[in-house]
Amino acid sequence: MHYPLSCFFAGVFVLLQTAQADTVRTLEADGWSATVDAGTLTGLTGPDGRPLWEAPSAPYGPGVVLDEKTLRAAPGDVRWGADGTAVASSFAGVDGLRVNTRFTLDAQRNELVVEQEASSPQPGLAGVEWSVGPLPLESKIIIPAGGGTQIDADTPERVLSFNYPMFWEAQLAIVQITPDKGFYLWSEDSEHCFKRLQLVRTDAGWMMNLTVYNYAPFDTLTTARTPPWRIGVYQGDWRVPAKAYRDWRDAFMHPLPLTRQQPSWVANTRVQVLNDGDTDRLEALAKQLDPSQVLLYILHWRKQEFDRDYPEYSEFAQTTLPMIKRAHELGFRVMLHVNHFSVTDTHSSFREKYADVITRSPFGQHEMLAYKNTRIKPPIVNYYVNPASRAWREDFVGRMKELVELSGVDALHLDQNVHVHNDYNGLIDGMTYVQGVQALHRELREALPQVALCGEGVNELTFPYLSFAQRTVWSAMRGTIDRSSIGNGHPVSAYLFRPYVKFVGWPGYPSGYEQPQLYAAWWEDYRSWGVIPSIKVLRRAPDDLLEPQGFFEQQMDEARFWTENRVDQDVDGRWPPDVAFPFLTADGRPVYRMKDRSTLCAGEEISRTLSDITATDLPGHVEGWLFYNKDEIFGLNPVQWYPYFKEPRDLSAFHIEQLPEGVRPVAVTASVASLLVELEADDSGVLVDLGNMPERLTGGLRDTSGQETLLELPIEGRSNASLLGGGGVLRLTPPGTAPMDTDAEGDLVNKAQGLGEVFARCTLTLPEGPAQFLSEVGMDGRAEKKSDGMDFTVVVSDGERTATKTVFTALGARQPLNLDLAPFAGREVTVTLLAGAGPANDATKDQGLWYHPRIVTSAPGAEDSALAFVSGKSPWRWLAVDGELMEIAQLPQEGDRRLASGLPTPDCLLFLAQAPFPAEVPGVLDEAPVAYTVMDRYGYVEGERGGLTLPRLSRAIVPAGSVVRVDIPLSLQELTSPVVVEIDLSLAAPSPQLKLELRWNGHRITLHQEEEEPGSFVFRSEPVDIPGGVGLLSLTLDAKACRSDVTLASLEVLMDTDF
Repeated sequence: MHYPLSCFFAGVFVLLQTAQADTVRTLEADGWSATVDAGTLTGLTGPDGRPLWEAPSAPYGPGVVLDEKTLRAAPGDVRWGADGTAVASSFAGVDGLRVNTRFTLDAQRNELVVEQEASSPQPGLAGVEWSVGPLPLESKIIIPAGGGTQIDADTPERVLSFNYPMFWEAQLAIVQITPDKGFYLWSEDSEHCFKRLQLVRTDAGWMMNLTVYNYAPFDTLTTARTPPWRIGVYQGDWRVPAKAYRDWRDAFMHPLPLTRQQPSWVANTRVQVLNDGDTDRLEALAKQLDPSQVLLYILHWRKQEFDRDYPEYSEFAQTTLPMIKRAHELGFRVMLHVNHFSVTDTHSSFREKYADVITRSPFGQHEMLAYKNTRIKPPIVNYYVNPASRAWREDFVGRMKELVELSGVDALHLDQNVHVHNDYNGLIDGMTYVQGVQALHRELREALPQVALCGEGVNELTFPYLSFAQRTVWSAMRGTIDRSSIGNGHPVSAYLFRPYVKFVGWPGYPSGYEQPQLYAAWWEDYRSWGVIPSIKVLRRAPDDLLEPQGFFEQQMDEARFWTENRVDQDVDGRWPPDVAFPFLTADGRPVYRMKDRSTLCAGEEISRTLSDITATDLPGHVEGWLFYNKDEIFGLNPVQWYPYFKEPRDLSAFHIEQLPEGVRPVAVTASVASLLVELEADDSGVLVDLGNMPERLTGGLRDTSGQETLLELPIEGRSNASLLGGGGVLRLTPPGTAPMDTDAEGDLVNKAQGLGEVFARCTLTLPEGPAQFLSEVGMDGRAEKKSDGMDFTVVVSDGERTATKTVFTALGARQPLNLDLAPFAGREVTVTLLAGAGPANDATKDQGLWYHPRIVTSAPGAEDSALAFVSGKSPWRWLAVDGELMEIAQLPQEGDRRLASGLPTPDCLLFLAQAPFPAEVPGVLDEAPVAYTVMDRYGYVEGERGGLTLPRLSRAIVPAGSVVRVDIPLSLQELTSPVVVEIDLSLAAPSPQLKLELRWNGHRITLHQEEEEPGSFVFRSEPVDIPGGVGLLSLTLDAKACRSDVTLASLEVLMDTDF
C-alpha cells in the first residue's frame, strides 16, 4: 500500500526544540509534550508538567522488514532533518537503505502525528517500523486484540505480537500510566492495511514496535509508506480514548446498533446454547429458559463428517431438519455452522476451480495456507480460498441461499472469518484480500437480509455485517490452565464492538458440567468481555438440564436471570472500578459482573465463583464440598475455582469441620462403602516456590556432555532456549538448533534438534523433620500433539547423596512430579530442575510448563493437631488416618462433632461403612467386600452398588464411554518388603480399548500387561512399598474409548511379596 505523504500534512504545524543530545527532540503541544530520541518516542509530559513516562534513551531507531528480516537503525545513526524528520540511513549490510520518520503536531486535534516512508536499493521491502518505549512495566497496556488484552508487569510472555486486522481487532492501543491518565496511539487508516503491534519486554520496560506492511507480493517492492499514526494524552479512564477512536471509526463505517439491526430478533437474543440434533434436550431447555431469547448453535448438522468435504452444505444429518422444525415450534432461533473460505483438498472444486486462488503465505516458500487435522483418518486438509475471488463469493453465497431455503435456519456461523491474510497472490479479480473479506460479508447480508451472521471472532472488516461474534481464550483453548496467562482480558474490544455485535461462546469453550476447572478458567476472561450466557448441552441428558449441578447449575441460573430480566450490555453507562463488565435490565437496574467473580443486580447476588482464597466466611455453600463449619468454608485450593451458591450450608449433614494443621484436601473419592479424602500440604508449609523465581534461583544451560553454562535469569534466546517464570509457573524451552516462533494465530513454529537441557537451581537448608518436593508438569497447550514431549527432572543433592525423579510427558494435562526429601532432613541441599527435549532429542515445538515447583514441610504444630467432623446420617462407622483404624462411635464427642486428636500430618483420611477386610499377603482377595461404582466419562456417578465380592462381578458390565471403579477396603499386616499386585481379567468378548488403573489410597501404582490372549489379560504392578494398616485399593476400568459395552467374565486380584 502506497500513501501519498502530501495528503497527510495539511493543517499541521511543527515545533521542535533541541535537547541535550543530537538525536533527541522535544515537541511541545497544547498542555503536553513528547520526547523523541532517534525516531523512537521515549517520553511524554502531561498537562500538570510532570512526566507521564520517560525513558533514558532509545535502544534502537526506525526499522524495515527486508527479505523477511527486521533491520533496525542504531540510535547514533539517526539524524534529524529540518522539517522534523528523523532520517535513518545506516543499516548493517544494506547500503542505500533509508527510512524517514516524520513527527508533527496537529494543532486542531492536539495530537502528535507520525508518518514514515522507506526506500531500499534492493527489492523485497515488506514493511517499515517505528517504536515507542521502553514503557514502564507497571503501566497497563490495553490492546483490542484477541477479545481485549491487558499487558502489565505480571504478563509472563516476553514477546507478544498482534497482527491487524486479524487478531489486533481495532488499530488502537492505550497505555494507562495511572488509573486516571495515560496516552493513546492509533492509526488513521480507513483502508485497513496490514500492521503489526509487537511488545518486547526488556529490563527497562516494554518496547512497542509498530510495523506497517506493503501488500504482498514483496518481491519487486523497493518503497513503503504508512498512514498517519496519532498519539495523544488523556485524563479519565480508558474509555476516554476508546470513545474518541470509536467515534472516528464509526463516522466513516456507519455500523448499525443492535437495536436497529435486521433481523429484529437479534436484539432480543440473550443466551446461546450449543446443541446437536437431540430434540429431547430442547423440551427440557424450553422449561428452563424463554426460547424466544435463546439462539441454538448447531455445530454438527451435515451428513458429512465435521469439517470434511467443504464447501458441501446441501446434505443433512438425519436428525437435523426434525430438530430445526421442533426448535422453531418451541420458539428457539437456530444457527448452523459453515466455513466461509474453506475447500477440502479432496473436493472436486479444489483442483477444478480454486487451486489458483488459494491463499499463500507472503513469506518463506509461499505455501498454500490450510487447516490440517491429521489426528483423524483420513486426514482433513481444508485450504483457504482468498475471498477476493469473485467465483468463490458467487459460489459460497449461492450455497448459503440454498441452505437457508432448505433448512429455514435463522443464522449462519461463519467459521474462521476472523482470518485476514496478506496473500502472496496479490490482487485477485482486482481486489485485495481485505476488500474480499468485506465483499463476501456484504454480499451475504444483501442476499440474506433476514439471516443473522456470526463470526469466529470479530475485527474492523467484519463487525458492520455481524450480529454475533464468538470469543476465544487463546491461552486456554488447548486445554491447559496457566493462571499467569489467563485473566488478562480487558473490555476494550467489547466497548468498541459491543454496541453492534453480541459476544457468544466459542464452540470449543468448555462445558461447566464436563470440564468445570477449564470452564472457570475461560470465565476469567469471558467475565471482562461481556460474553452473554453460553451453555453447552451436547451429550447431556434432559434430566441434567432440569437438575443441573455445580458450574452447570450456575450457568443455568445466570441464563435464566438474563432472560427473565432481559439483560443487555451497558458499555456507555456507569462503570465502577471494581466492575468487570456492566449490563442493564429492561427496567433499568444495573447488573454487574464483578472483578471478584460475582454477578450482582441492585445488591442481589446472582452467582459467584470462589478462587484465589483458602477460606471464606460467606454464609452459603459450595456444592459437594465437605469442608466447612458454621463460621467458614475452608480447605480451598487458591489456584482452583469453586461454584458458590448463596443457600446456607447444611450443618446437620456429614461434613468435616476441621482438618489437621498444614494440610488441605486434594481429592475426594466416594462409594457406597467408603469415602477417601486425599490430602496435600497447604501453603503454610511452603519453604520456597521456585515458580516465583526467588532471588536465590540461578539457572543456565547444560549441553549433551553435561557441561553447564550459568546465565542470568530469565533466559531467553540463548541457544534458542528459554526459562521464564512468575505466578508460580516456570515456562521452559530446551536448547535447540532453531528458535521458537509463533505464527499469526499464535501457534508455535519451529523444527529443531535438542542441544541439551535448560535448568534452574536453588540451594537451601531443610529443617529437621519430613519435607517434600511437590510440583506438576505438562506441555504448553500450543505444543500438545505437535511436540513429541519433554523430560522434566528434579535432582536433589547434599554432596553425599543424590535423589532424582524424571517425568516424560507430551500432554497438556498436568502430571505430578514429586520427590520425598526425608533423607535430607536438616541438611543443606541443592535442588536442580532440568527440562530437556526427551528421549528422541527432538526439540520441535517443545515448550513446557512446570507448575509450582515447591519444597514443603509440615506446618508448625501439625504434629499434634485434630480432626473434627459431623457424621450426620452418613453410613460411616470407621475412620482410618494414615492406616490407623478408629471406631467412630468411640471417638470423643463435642456436640454433634466427633474429634480425633493427636494426629500426625496425615496423607489421607478413609471413612468406612464396615470394618476393612483383613487381607493376607500373599493372598487372593476373592472374599473381600467390594463396591462397584459406574461413572460417566466426566466422573459423575451413574450407578453404584456395595456388598459384592470379586467373583460376583462376573457378567458385570462396564458401559461404553463410561468408567467403573472397584473399591476394596483392606487391612494389611506390617509388611517388610514391597508388594506386587496381580490382576487377572477375562472379558466375555475382546475389548482392546479398555484401560486399567490401580491406586492405593489415591496413589497410582504402575501396571504392566505381561500376558495377553483374546479377551484375557494379566497385569502385574511394579513392586510398591505399602505400609501396614488400613487403606483403599481401587481398580479403575476405563471404557471411555470403547465403542460397545464391556462384559466381565472374571476378575481376580492377588497380592504377593515374592517378585
